[in-house]
Amino acid sequence: MSAKHTGHGLKTTARADELTRLKAKPDSDIDYSGIPELGPDFFRAAKMLMPEAAQPVTMRLDRSVIDFFKKQGPGYQSRINAVLRAYVETVGKAEK
Repeated sequence: MSAKHTGHGLKTTARADELTRLKAKPDSDIDYSGIPELGPDFFRAAKMLMPEAAQPVTMRLDRSVIDFFKKQGPGYQSRINAVLRAYVETVGKAEK
């Protein structure tokens, strides 16, 4: 079985073929019976959460770190931010 690296991790050819088949499937063939509809109560209680505005900064990072994130495709700066956010949240919990 062959595998290729994509922006979403390692995918086997079989997995890629399955995703292609599912994308071609019409919505009318999807079984929603196990998924409850979201009613008015859900939407009354829902809260709109806007992401925090990103602040441009200049940082010095190892070339290998930048290359690692860039190889995963577009959005590498957002992925670096997500890793840093996870670190902050984890360390912040440990310090409390």
